[in-house]
Amino acid sequence: MDCRTTAYAGNKIDFSFVFSAYPVSAGWTGSVVLRSASSRFTVALAASGNALVGSAIASVTATWPAGVYDLFVLVANGADRQTAHTQQITIFPDPGAATATPSALEADLARVDASISAVLAGEGVQSYQIQTQAGMRQVQRMSLADLRSHRSWLLGLIDAERAAAGLTRKNRRWKRIGHRFDT
Repeated sequence: MDCRTTAYAGNKIDFSFVFSAYPVSAGWTGSVVLRSASSRFTVALAASGNALVGSAIASVTATWPAGVYDLFVLVANGADRQTAHTQQITIFPDPGAATATPSALEADLARVDASISAVLAGEGVQSYQIQTQAGMRQVQRMSLADLRSHRSWLLGLIDAERAAAGLTRKNRRWKRIGHRFDT
């Protein structure tokens, strides 16, 4: 199995997998699915000898938000479909991009912040789509407390994502400063 654990948006990403339990010679085909927050990308895999190989070209990956993605390799043979491999892959921002692109979680956080501002301005929130661990969910008229709770959850995910990428925390929180008196 040849799959990187890190890559850069804007660069070509190659995938190559050999599964003895799902041989290409028996008709197994495959695809790679990347999921993070509200982002989902699919790369088709084709047979090459006894391996399933595929690539995401640079112009496609340039549109991918930076972040930590769950990577799934799905294999199929007729009506039978299996998840042959799972791992995480960190997509770093495109180093050649003219402007910084927020990660998928940071984009969700911006939507939550806009909704909180709307509630505080008395406009209310008519409809809002949030990402949960179970998937996307449509919420009608979230309360301010619910929005703040969801914002805190997103901040925690962003900090964990940045730690997994080897970066420092972006979202600093208040911390208690104690008193110490020397006598």
